[in-house]
Amino acid sequence: IGGGARELVGTMLEVRIRRRGEGTTLWEGRAWEEAPGDPGFAVERLADVLFRDFPGESCRTIRLR
Repeated sequence: IGGGARELVGTMLEVRIRRRGEGTTLWEGRAWEEAPGDPGFAVERLADVLFRDFPGESCRTIRLR
């Protein structure tokens, strides 16, 4: 009759765009999700959220719920 605990998978996508030669960071962002399911599918959702309003605010972390 059901319902044991479901396994949660934490997935984070972190992106840094750096200027070649100088190594200075022009933009960075992170997106995080903890949910049951396939981490590969989570990466698609995280990329969509992270780049939705690109470039937007740098150094931002977005947590999906």
